[in-house]
This record gives sequence, C-alpha cells and structure tokens, in this order.
Amino acid sequence: MLILISGSSTETTLTTDEEVTNLVNNYLETLETKDISSMVKYANDVRFPDKDDQIEQYSRIDED
Repeated sequence: MLILISGSSTETTLTTDEEVTNLVNNYLETLETKDISSMVKYANDVRFPDKDDQIEQYSRIDED
C-alpha cells in the first residue's frame, strides 16, 4: 500500500522535517478518530483517483 501524505503549511518558519512530522501526526490523529474526510484530505492515495471511491473504501476500514 502506498499512501502519500500531502498538504501545505501556512507557517514559513517550519522546516521540511517539521512540516512532514505535522502532516503525519495529523493523519495519524484522523485514523484514531476515524475522521474519513480528513483522512482523504491528508492522503493522496494513488489507488483512488476518484475521491468519492476513496471515501467509500476508507469507510470500510473497520469492516476488515
């Protein structure tokens, strides 16, 4: 499984490492809270070019 984490920072003082850390932490938090819309926001999941399909598949994560 390949999931690319994407996003942009409004803070210009953050280093690239800090930005990546923040994005990963945000994504992991969305996993814990099962916030599907935020998962889709933070992940550029190349398996799902259609975001609606991505949302549907992510909604099934707990079923597996």
